[in-house]
Amino acid sequence: MSAQLLALIVAAIFALILHSTTGTWAHPASLFAGAWTIFLAAAIILLPDANPFGGAAWIIVGLIVMVGASAPLSIPKDKICPSVVNSGKLLTVFVLFGSASSVLSALITQRANGVTLSDTLSLEAITSASRSISVIRYDGTMTTPAAATILLAMTYGAAFAAPFAAQRHRKLKKFLVLCGPAMGGAAYALLTTARAGLLIAVAITMGSWLVVRAVTHGGRPSIPASTLFGLGTAAAGVAIMFVFVAASRAGGIDKASASGLLETVGLYAGGSIPAFNEWIPYAPGPKLGAQTYAGVAQFVLGDNTLGSAYTSFTNIGSNVSTNVYTALRPLSEDFTVPGMFAFVALAGFFAAHQYRRAVLNRSVFSAIACSTWLGFVLFSQTTSIYSFTNVTAGVVFAAFLILRSVTFSPASARDSELKSIKTIA
Repeated sequence: MSAQLLALIVAAIFALILHSTTGTWAHPASLFAGAWTIFLAAAIILLPDANPFGGAAWIIVGLIVMVGASAPLSIPKDKICPSVVNSGKLLTVFVLFGSASSVLSALITQRANGVTLSDTLSLEAITSASRSISVIRYDGTMTTPAAATILLAMTYGAAFAAPFAAQRHRKLKKFLVLCGPAMGGAAYALLTTARAGLLIAVAITMGSWLVVRAVTHGGRPSIPASTLFGLGTAAAGVAIMFVFVAASRAGGIDKASASGLLETVGLYAGGSIPAFNEWIPYAPGPKLGAQTYAGVAQFVLGDNTLGSAYTSFTNIGSNVSTNVYTALRPLSEDFTVPGMFAFVALAGFFAAHQYRRAVLNRSVFSAIACSTWLGFVLFSQTTSIYSFTNVTAGVVFAAFLILRSVTFSPASARDSELKSIKTIA
């Protein structure tokens, strides 16, 4: 049995133990364990010919154990206290604007790079325009206007606020408000072939949604069957869009080979952990947060190279290389590998404490703080979500609006009864 497979088994066992302890996958400890178990499984399954990455796999297990120590900061069964999330109309307006702003951002970016609106009026034209944008991006000559960056930041902020705003709505409108920013991210990916925007919007939305669900269900939320189906459908939609964008980069569905697409998806979904394993021996001295939180550090230190995509590609086996190293690389660059363990453990304890305060004290600030960490965790297979300036700016702006527009209040006995009927363990 390989070292990484043994590590996966241990990680899965710890994840199940943490879920049993906290009573939910929404708690920061069980979510961290569950997410990284899935990331590790993806690397093993999708890249069977990659170089051995047992070292990175056992580092992940160690992080799961350290973050798992915060599991006692969960909500006991006898302290479950459901709340109602009250949000103002302004938050819904912001979410709807942010959902549409990503499309405008994509069109502005296309225009700045020689693609006109008439080039995007059919699926074939969109594919051709996306291919043109891809060529410009890989040539290093792509121009991104400031207005496009700001508009995309609003999409990320809307994704963060969407689960809070959706609580004032029902049925179709609730769905549109909740999923609008992610759908906007999908449109941006389709028009520009920039896949990260879609995945970031999904990760941010999921992070906030889990916290809001914890608040409304008293801290130990289970998952309704309808929600499980919805999550599965959404995941399938993201996968299809991802494959379509990958095909567009390769010249279109008709020109992209099935094996080539599978390799691209496998590399994107699983290559970062093997790449991190190859990079570990070359870890530099500490940068004290400048890489992980580059979205802020760029302004403070005046260094625009911080947080940019890594230009060095690492061969992970079978002549396959990648420049994606998980969020563990910027964390290690900032605090060294041992320091990374300390940082993640402290962040996990802080998030668990905020989770508890959000539920028991009905603290909106704590819900926001916990949501920022969960979004980070859900995107951490790729890199630090807060290394992007527009993501950081969007989340900070959304947090301000949420603090102004949202309150938590005790749920009535009838509300609590209905929730218990609709959920399954």
